[in-house]
Amino acid sequence: MVKQIKIVFEKGGEFIATLKEEEAPRICKLIWEALPIKDRIGQTSRSGQVLYCMVPFMNRINENPKIVIPRGGLALDSILYRSLFWEEGMPIINGEIYFSYGVDNMFFDISGLLNPCSYFAQIEEGLEELYQIGLRNREHGREGIIITRIE
Repeated sequence: MVKQIKIVFEKGGEFIATLKEEEAPRICKLIWEALPIKDRIGQTSRSGQVLYCMVPFMNRINENPKIVIPRGGLALDSILYRSLFWEEGMPIINGEIYFSYGVDNMFFDISGLLNPCSYFAQIEEGLEELYQIGLRNREHGREGIIITRIE
C-alpha cells in the first residue's frame, strides 16, 4: 500500500504527498517514524524556490540523491555533506526537509557547494497553490507547518 503524508500550513494550504518508498526506502522510514512533525517553515537562503523545516533527527543517509527536484518534491538533507565542514565547537544541527514550490531550485549547503538531497516524496495536486504559499512565505516570513501520516 502506498504511504502518504498530509502537509498543513498555518496560514492556509493543505497538501498530500506520496512517499517514494521504492526509490528512498530508508529515508521514507525515517520520516514516517518521526511523524507528526511540527515546526516553522521558511524560505531557503541559497537554494531558490524551496521552503524548509527541521526534522527531529540527524540524517546520515543519502538515497535517491538529487541536486534539483521537481516542483512539489520533498527532499531530506544529509548531515554527511554538512559534516565535511563541521568544526569542533560548532552546534550539531538536525536535518531539514526541503519543499520545492517552483522549478527554480538547486540545493547548496552552508559552504555554497552543491548538496545532493534525498528526494523522498511528491505532491501531485495543488502545485499552483503551493507556489503561492512559497511566494507568501518569501514575502511575509515563516509560518507553522504540521506534517502527519495518512493511515
